[in-house]
Amino acid sequence: METPQTLSTRDSPIVGKLYTFPARVEYVEGLRREFTHFLKYLGIEGGDLESWKLVFSEAVVNAVLHGSKEDPSKQVTVDWSARGDEVWLEVIDCGHGPAIETTHQPGLPDDPLAQSGRGLYIIKQFCNSWQHWYGSSGYRQVLIRKQPEIIANDPSQKIIDSTIEELAQCYESLAAFHHLGRALIDADSVSNFIENAIQDISRVVPNNGVFLYFGKALNPTLLKDLQQISYYKSVDEGDIPNIVIEEGQEFIWEKPSEITKNSSLYGFNCGICCPIRASQQILGTLTVACSNEKHYINASDLNTVRTFADLFGIAVAHENNTIMRSREQRALQELEIASEIQKTLLPIPEIKEQNHWRLFAQRKSAREVSGDYVDACIGSHGELYLAIVDVMGKGVSAAFLAAVMRTALHIATRNLTGLNELVNMFNETLRAQIGDLTIFATCAVVMIPPSLDRAFIINAGHCPVLFFRNNSLFKQFEPSGPPLGLFDDINYKVDEIDLHPHDSFLMVTDGLYEVETAGKIWGWDNLVNFIQSRGVSDPKELWDELQQVINAASPDRDTGDDQTILHWEYTSKL
Repeated sequence: METPQTLSTRDSPIVGKLYTFPARVEYVEGLRREFTHFLKYLGIEGGDLESWKLVFSEAVVNAVLHGSKEDPSKQVTVDWSARGDEVWLEVIDCGHGPAIETTHQPGLPDDPLAQSGRGLYIIKQFCNSWQHWYGSSGYRQVLIRKQPEIIANDPSQKIIDSTIEELAQCYESLAAFHHLGRALIDADSVSNFIENAIQDISRVVPNNGVFLYFGKALNPTLLKDLQQISYYKSVDEGDIPNIVIEEGQEFIWEKPSEITKNSSLYGFNCGICCPIRASQQILGTLTVACSNEKHYINASDLNTVRTFADLFGIAVAHENNTIMRSREQRALQELEIASEIQKTLLPIPEIKEQNHWRLFAQRKSAREVSGDYVDACIGSHGELYLAIVDVMGKGVSAAFLAAVMRTALHIATRNLTGLNELVNMFNETLRAQIGDLTIFATCAVVMIPPSLDRAFIINAGHCPVLFFRNNSLFKQFEPSGPPLGLFDDINYKVDEIDLHPHDSFLMVTDGLYEVETAGKIWGWDNLVNFIQSRGVSDPKELWDELQQVINAASPDRDTGDDQTILHWEYTSKL
């Protein structure tokens, strides 16, 4: 295997993106789409653009299939950038690379129809430089090609403008979600809610047309009402919206030639037709399309449209079930929808175990849903945020507000740096949703910087955050301010503590201790004593034992509240 060569560097700004993903082929298409958009930003078109797409597919697919053996437990890293007048594509996999004899003078396979053996030949023919080596991180390739049109199109300014535009769109999307929350409460009908919500879509996703279509699975009375929405568009049986409903898969197009002339979407250059679904049933489609030749639907646009479609699905499914069921069944159906919200919009955080820390989170939804939310996410500077939220109330409204809180957290961690600023944004978000209603949410947030040398904690009316040192309870972080949603402009105290290996945090919601046993509430002190007696070295075992206690206390009935736990442990020193 060749040793690393000295890579040329330039004083010009470096702009680009880096992605690390599980070694699965289905991720390649989405990444290639992002890479294509990047090349178009640089002004690369025509034959060079198509060749780059082919080279990208060959390099990345080979890394997935041959380098990392399409093992989802292994990862592939793709990094593309513009440096001066050059485009760089770097691909890293877990393998050792091709045999040495095949890399010096690669040729085409003897069989021109063969599906393998051509990748290295295509890469070496197209690129000005192909550098590759095997090291401790795996097999690394660096593909470089000069593209003089880059300088003429000033890519750095384009990327800066794009970044600013994306940040602005994030804030606009949050504002739209604020409005959606209030609209869902105030709307006198689901059709009125959707009509107004589509106007919010047009403010955050550039488009030349937004269309709705609903299938025959809905109650006829509700379907007739929805067909009165001004954005509703009837389509033929074989048209794209009907196909999306039948197959349950969204349809994205990037050029007019992908749409047939007999389609209702003919004439639009790009767009997305997204299924409106609830409880695994496809109810209709939401289509956002653009006829501007210079515009494309980016990843942020796609996620926004999908979120709106999910919320439409929840609203339509709820209205449909309300019409079809009796008054006595409506309350139960609302809870089922709220549970669906928690499963789809409030997933349990899935962060792979890191080299120096590990995470465990679990939530058990009650029959009467309350709106617990637990999350862990990485901020823009590599800091880790642990959050647990309990929204007052039950049903759709509580679960919806919890989903809005999740959106606020993920936007805030990309754009804000202070923990107090983040919690204040939580408070402002909730206040914007509830207006004069008496609704609140308790919340605890822990922020841990990449150095892992300390942690910062804010507790807004939540039960204490437990801190363990060497598996023994060391400190309880009590609330430093009232719950969210009650007051404006609250300045929460930020607690701080040094971290050492084997330190850990444990965060829970009240469903784990407000359990009735022998006619009395079990209570916080009993929960803490129970945890201290067993330790937190195995949070999964602790969770299972807590479930045994709760089930023994209430063997004949479901619990009345959600039960949620989040455990983080600093396993080894950096």
